[in-house]
Amino acid sequence: MMNSVVFIDSCHANMEEAFAAKNFEVIRGYNLSDDELDGPLRSATGIIIRSRFPIDQEFLHKYPNLQFIGRFGAGLENIDLDAAKQLGISCYNAPEGNRKAVAEHALGLLLNLVNHIKRADLEVHQGLWKRAENTGIEISNMTVGIIGCGQMGSAFSEVLNLLGAEVLAYDKYAQLNFPFVRQTSLEEVLERSNTISLHLPLNEETQYFFNLELLEKIKNPFWFINTSRGKIAQTKAVVEGLKSGKILGAGLDVLEYEKASFTSAFDDPINEDLSELLEFNNVITTPHVAGWSKESFEKMGKVLSEKILKNY
Repeated sequence: MMNSVVFIDSCHANMEEAFAAKNFEVIRGYNLSDDELDGPLRSATGIIIRSRFPIDQEFLHKYPNLQFIGRFGAGLENIDLDAAKQLGISCYNAPEGNRKAVAEHALGLLLNLVNHIKRADLEVHQGLWKRAENTGIEISNMTVGIIGCGQMGSAFSEVLNLLGAEVLAYDKYAQLNFPFVRQTSLEEVLERSNTISLHLPLNEETQYFFNLELLEKIKNPFWFINTSRGKIAQTKAVVEGLKSGKILGAGLDVLEYEKASFTSAFDDPINEDLSELLEFNNVITTPHVAGWSKESFEKMGKVLSEKILKNY
């Protein structure tokens, strides 16, 4: 019987080409409804998904022929990994493919904040010419705390090192061996950093990792960056930090109230905490695009297909 792979979401064309070259039947399911997907999934060897819907225990038990799930992206939080493991289904992701895109986006957010670019631009458009008030800070004089130093955190650390920043990293599960970052305790990161950047996966342990209690433990006023997942940072804590001045500015590519598919962070009416967050002129938000670039889209397809197909 021919192996088949169902693309539940659209991905780079190089993935379809790679699977076809290995004699897989490639089924483009990204324009099919959930009901229409049921037939192809019954006999599928594997699926490729971004974030269209959760792959939960019920889904996995429904399709017993599945051997692998490929997540076109870095996070695996929309897949029940424990259930997949119990059923012998291998799960793959591709953080190597978009690590540089995330690092550059995080740097862009930080540069925007410390040089007051958003505020200065608005002022110039209003006919105001405030030079002294918009004096910036050089990255080389900063101590940046990286919390979570996997593919994304290490890539951002590399960029910061090139600009002369002191980089401290806390990672609970990885032993780091990078010449451009010093691994240390969470306590030291919170004690010494004047910038904190989150690069954690979302799971039960990390949900709302950044909260009011953690905010209290941070010693210095700091710039805050989050390009990981919205629910890792409690919006209420970010707002409180901005109000008190402890957070000097926030660059957020992700928001707590994003839909599971990452298609929106807005409800009707908008959540009160989110509404308040968006009123600050020292907050920069982008719509979960840090890992998206022309190059990363191609690289993720190449990385993910290679990881899966080496077993076939």
